[in-house]
Amino acid sequence: MCLNWWLGEVSHFRRLPKPHRFRYPLLYAWVDLGEWLGTGQHTLKGGWGLSLRWSDYFELPFEPSALAQLRAAFQDRLGNPVSRLKLVALPRMMGFCFNPVTFLVAVNAEDRPIGLKAEITNTPWDEKCSYFLALDPKLSTQSHLFQKDFHVSPFHSMNQTYHWLIQLAGTEKTEIQMVNYESGKAIFGATLNLKPIPETTAQQFARRHPLHSYGVLVSIYWQALRLWLKRTPFHAHPEKRKDPQWKKTPSNPIPR
Repeated sequence: MCLNWWLGEVSHFRRLPKPHRFRYPLLYAWVDLGEWLGTGQHTLKGGWGLSLRWSDYFELPFEPSALAQLRAAFQDRLGNPVSRLKLVALPRMMGFCFNPVTFLVAVNAEDRPIGLKAEITNTPWDEKCSYFLALDPKLSTQSHLFQKDFHVSPFHSMNQTYHWLIQLAGTEKTEIQMVNYESGKAIFGATLNLKPIPETTAQQFARRHPLHSYGVLVSIYWQALRLWLKRTPFHAHPEKRKDPQWKKTPSNPIPR
């Protein structure tokens, strides 16, 4: 079975300039792209309204050449051969799919992670930016420090540095932590924890939360409203600013 399910939680904690925190449960799908293409099915069904549609995650057509192109993109940036690629993303539920962040994990011949692509989608602009991070297959926890290069939230400035801690423990546990620094101070933190679950548990989650995909999008606006009511400083989209230094194309760095 190429489709696996992971259940977890995302938590946000803002320290400055206004304290704010929340947490939500999330259901993620993990799928080997080679196995998915091998099924010949553009859409994978998971029961109870759960599904993965290729076009929700990739602009490339659903054909073997797509995998070769995706693998080549990783190899060009990593400089190491990629054996397989695994998608980690929120599934389509009740006909709707929205992913604030989608992950693509590159593994070597020993099935050890050697790279991670995080594709960020901002709301409501629906723009995308991908960060490629090199991973050491010998380490269980990876640390990356890199400059913010993409406008995600109007309640965060562009003058921030990201510190990511990545733990990809195969079939046991996955944890990704992010801390935002501004002027040398940690002002925000986010953590995603995931653990594998059987398909029956994923279906139970879908039955209890049939509108979960819609809820992910609604929660973004709800938390934005809460921040606005707290009078958290608002930062305009860089493309809307008059200062030309902010008008740039997001890059795809590989911090090491």
